[in-house]
Amino acid sequence: MTRDWLLSEEWRSWEMPKLEKEYSPSRWAKRPYSEYAARMTSSSELTRQSLGSRLLTERYGERDRNILAMVPPSSRSEMFIWIHGGYWQGSSIDESLIGVADLVQQGFGFASVEYSIAPECSIDQMVVECTSAVAYLAEKIPTATLYLGGHSAGAHLALSVASQYSFAGLVLVSGIFDVRPLVRTTVNDALALDENQAWHLSPLRLSFPHAANAEVLVGAEESPSFQAQSQAATQYLLDNGSSASLVQVAGCDHFDILEDLEHIRSFVRLAGN
Repeated sequence: MTRDWLLSEEWRSWEMPKLEKEYSPSRWAKRPYSEYAARMTSSSELTRQSLGSRLLTERYGERDRNILAMVPPSSRSEMFIWIHGGYWQGSSIDESLIGVADLVQQGFGFASVEYSIAPECSIDQMVVECTSAVAYLAEKIPTATLYLGGHSAGAHLALSVASQYSFAGLVLVSGIFDVRPLVRTTVNDALALDENQAWHLSPLRLSFPHAANAEVLVGAEESPSFQAQSQAATQYLLDNGSSASLVQVAGCDHFDILEDLEHIRSFVRLAGN
């Protein structure tokens, strides 16, 4: 079934400055991204120190960035697998451990997946790598009930992986689910996609055979286009038999939605705690 109607195509008529602004989260944020990144890195380092030897770093593939940081579940069966953002060309697990210590204290498991990035790696390959990371965790901890989440590009990768792999729940935060509007933006400088390639990489075009409980989160202070992307993903999940809720988080932009731990709270809700 064709699903390109899920996202309005008004972006086709926009001049490049408007398109660039709509898909530049930093233009809508309260502070420069460098400040958010520094704070998330600092918070993640505190998590590492707090968890100590309980936080394992493991390799799930052969490429340099095929690593994950993980804590297996203890008193609970649920495990939250997280895929970082960075517009497919930045960030790492070093910024992705915020709020994890509290989950571990509650007995949940957690894993943060790092993956190869553009321009050295294609988005298709990133999906393959993230799927391999999930398969690695499923084999290593067969008793775990897996939940998958991601932020921004990580939400795109998470939904792409979930079209191939069954999860108990999904947490999709501020994602890009129809990649085509990015073709005429500077984000595409490193990706080098044409519109056909961008549509091929868009989760909204995929069949979705594995229904899941899902929450799609977006900051109320994000651009109208990011709001529309999240609305489209929610409708896509509903149309494919999933239970999905769109959560617009008041007072949050593209970055502080993570600092406020909205993704952690979403997972806990889905896990039924």
